[in-house]
Amino acid sequence: MAEETGLKGKYKKLIGVYSNKSEIHGYLITIIYEVEILGGKLCAGDDAEEAEFFMVNQLPSLAFQSHREALGEVLK
Repeated sequence: MAEETGLKGKYKKLIGVYSNKSEIHGYLITIIYEVEILGGKLCAGDDAEEAEFFMVNQLPSLAFQSHREALGEVLK
């Protein structure tokens, strides 16, 4: 987590495991955890332009179907 976001956290629970096929990246497996943030400073990893927190009602569109499915599970 720290490598991708600059944040340190503690695992709380597994939300789910999702698969998707991307035209660009091929087959993807996304594993989503609930994590308690313990410290650090939010920043983008080396493969991202930026990192931000969003209010649930102001979320941008997500690139991958598996991410949309995972978010749907979290918001239930």
